[in-house]
Amino acid sequence: MIEPLLNIEHLTKRFDGLTAVQDVSFSVPRAAITAVIGPNGAGKTTLFNLISAFHRADDGRIVFAGQVITNSSPERVARAGVVRTFQIARLFRQMTALQNVLVGFHLNTQGNVLAALLGRRWYREQDRRIQAEARRLLGIVGLADLADTLAANLTGGQNRLLEVARALAAKPKLLMLDEPAAGLSSSETAELVRLVRDVRKQGMTVLLVEHDMKLVMGLADEVQVLDFGRRIAGGTPEFVQSHPAVIEAYLGSGSRSKGADHA
Repeated sequence: MIEPLLNIEHLTKRFDGLTAVQDVSFSVPRAAITAVIGPNGAGKTTLFNLISAFHRADDGRIVFAGQVITNSSPERVARAGVVRTFQIARLFRQMTALQNVLVGFHLNTQGNVLAALLGRRWYREQDRRIQAEARRLLGIVGLADLADTLAANLTGGQNRLLEVARALAAKPKLLMLDEPAAGLSSSETAELVRLVRDVRKQGMTVLLVEHDMKLVMGLADEVQVLDFGRRIAGGTPEFVQSHPAVIEAYLGSGSRSKGADHA
């Protein structure tokens, strides 16, 4: 039996007495697409922040590729191979699309300022390879013609796709996408779906949070459902869709917050 790439074990996070994530456990299979869904306030983004070490867990454990990464640093987690995007794209707005993607290569490149100043041949060759790969990634997300456009001049949807390209530049083992389809046009969403399927075929593992249920049910291999910080169901999209607790969470008569997830 192949070990999962990521194991979440009894994970808990509290904020000033509010439990945003409570005793959550599930695993993420290798080379699969796993979606985390749930109503607003369910704790989905908090969970992402715990995995990527932007929050510290109060209890529980996160094991990635056999290594415990609970309460590590975001840089160490990224170097281990966990790379994420955010609900609101975090880009360098006064840099071009190409330059933003180039930033994503810093985890996997060698060299320093001195090597660049001395014009070392290996450094120049590496730079040429990275430039070519960055342009290839822009092409994959449909932004090849906008390589020299400032991120500040791109649409919200284009910025989301650019952030995905930058994440791919880091060559992640686990690609975490936080609401990647938010703000995308129908054609951009179709490109996103194609891209996620392609990277999965290449052996990459994908974990995503998404509100577009049609996209999730048509894309994910497995779905994990959170509600009020707890995991209430998990399994295939077909199983989750018919699960009574999931139906109650989305369609129940109880009032729910219309705000964003706990951050």
